[in-house]
Amino acid sequence: MYAWWDGLSALNRGFFSAAVFFGVLFVWQLAATLFGLGGDGLADGDVTADDVSGGDAAETMSAFKLLSIRSIVTFLTLFSWGGALYLADGRSVQAAVGLASLWGIAGMAVVALLLYALPKLAQTGTLNIATAIGGAGTVYLDIPADGEGEIRTEVNGVVTHVKARAAGGQAVKAGTAVVIERVVFGNRVEVRVAERPRG
Repeated sequence: MYAWWDGLSALNRGFFSAAVFFGVLFVWQLAATLFGLGGDGLADGDVTADDVSGGDAAETMSAFKLLSIRSIVTFLTLFSWGGALYLADGRSVQAAVGLASLWGIAGMAVVALLLYALPKLAQTGTLNIATAIGGAGTVYLDIPADGEGEIRTEVNGVVTHVKARAAGGQAVKAGTAVVIERVVFGNRVEVRVAERPRG
């Protein structure tokens, strides 16, 4: 192992070191995507009944940022591995860099295509919380003052549990009937206590 490493040029050692670093980063990013790590709070801003399109714009910007980061990591991973392996195979520096660049660009294109196509394929099976705005729900877990609880409500015709906070930061006990006023931070809602019918 040491003999093999010592036999590499300084440039090739740099390629291999970068390949390992970006390879680990690529695998971590892939695992985070598959298991949904760090998915909350990506889209800043609120979505209200009068401004659902603003939420779409925020989600688009978030997707663009993620696309950029993932594409760059993919490019650097494939570029560094390609350069390291082509140099180790005896190719010239120019040929190794050129071929490695092609691998990197191809990887970026594939990642861009996947991140563009997958959300569209999953769109029909994804609950759109914005459709619940104006709907009724019941507090399932107490909403503390200036805190977050959970409500039970219907989204796209499916009864589900959604993270919620109360308008004005008030505390709301479990079992209280509420009305959903808006979506905040992409997957959470703000609610107000439903008015009791008179009589």
